[in-house]
Amino acid sequence: PGLFAGQLGAIDVTKILSMLEPLRLTGTLTISDDKREGKVYFVEGSAWHAELSDIQGPDALFLLFHMRSGDFRFDLAPPTQHQTILANTMGLLLEGLRQMDEAKTIIKRLKDRRDSQPA
Repeated sequence: PGLFAGQLGAIDVTKILSMLEPLRLTGTLTISDDKREGKVYFVEGSAWHAELSDIQGPDALFLLFHMRSGDFRFDLAPPTQHQTILANTMGLLLEGLRQMDEAKTIIKRLKDRRDSQPA
């Protein structure tokens, strides 16, 4: 069993990351749904490496932010030697949230454009 675990929906990935940083834990956050599984490796509370399918680094982390359902689990583990994330966690959270807002705006524009076209 992990140090803590739960279901996405009750809490989202960005909130999990913001909770882990001040705890300064080293380990692995595993996030999974019916189709995929991603991992974020932490060293003393900082996101150090992320992977989702064949994507690694900050891009994998930002894609994990979009997962709204599924499960998560944090396990204490020795630090990973593989570092693909160099930014601080708060900066990553802000950038991820900015990207999510931008994606919502683009989706809304496309939907509005589609809805305004004659049938």
